[in-house]
Amino acid sequence: MKKLLLFAGLFTSIAGTAQVLYQEGFEGFAPGAYVSDSPIWDTWTSNPGSAEDAQVSNAYAHNGSNSLHIYGNQGPMDVIMLVGLDAGTYEYSFYAYIPSGFAGYYNVQESPTPGVGWAFECFFNGDGTMTFIKDQATVLGGSFVFDQWFQMKHRVDLDNDTVEILYNGSSLGSFVFDSAFGAVNFFGTGSGNVAGSMYVDDVTIEEGFTTVAVKEPVRALTLNFGPNPATDFITVYSSVNNGKVRILGLNGQLMMERQLSGLSRGERMNLNLPGGIYFVELIAGGSRTMQRLVINH
Repeated sequence: MKKLLLFAGLFTSIAGTAQVLYQEGFEGFAPGAYVSDSPIWDTWTSNPGSAEDAQVSNAYAHNGSNSLHIYGNQGPMDVIMLVGLDAGTYEYSFYAYIPSGFAGYYNVQESPTPGVGWAFECFFNGDGTMTFIKDQATVLGGSFVFDQWFQMKHRVDLDNDTVEILYNGSSLGSFVFDSAFGAVNFFGTGSGNVAGSMYVDDVTIEEGFTTVAVKEPVRALTLNFGPNPATDFITVYSSVNNGKVRILGLNGQLMMERQLSGLSRGERMNLNLPGGIYFVELIAGGSRTMQRLVINH
């Protein structure tokens, strides 16, 4: 396995709300070159130039002339982009193109060393649907368009253990991301009987979430509650008065949901849940925030 080089030594920053840690459009590769020639790309078993390695193609491109072609059915193509982040907030995005009659797949690894743990995985199915799996359970779904470039964006909050998935700028939802952001794995496979063939381009990692300018100041959405650890109830407070409060399990399963209208002064929520670790999510005014909850009995 290659050693993961420090982002600070490899990447540049730009003016604005986010610092670009990494950008790759594959224009610096010759068509047919292996992606493992880059210092932060490797193969699953650290075997560059083998059947596991992926090659740059000029068949399709979102920008420029090149992209990375990921194809196969249960491998052997199996490449990873080393990340190695364990704190902070980040936006990870890439563009994908899947020709009609094919499917695609990627996953996020918990460690730069592959196989330590899967944070989650995504299947681009042969019927045009997307399925996100975490801990062997479906946590999100959506759809994509064949024969067109589309953007997948991931807003990873390692401080609050969440990830939000966006397709072409529209949110598909969020779920628990309770590990480090170790690597992104592009595996050459499809779904069911449909073989995989996916082109990847314009990969970006930015530190911090990009903010959108608004005409009027918006009060930040806050979430506080106690006691924590809790036994049979919590009192929830926020900077807004009205909002939807959801209790989620570690696998993203919805355990409780209530629409509350007195959050600025505090609203009590009775709990009837087994002991363990949960997440309290507040959704209000198009924004959401989430905090960890421990229940002890």
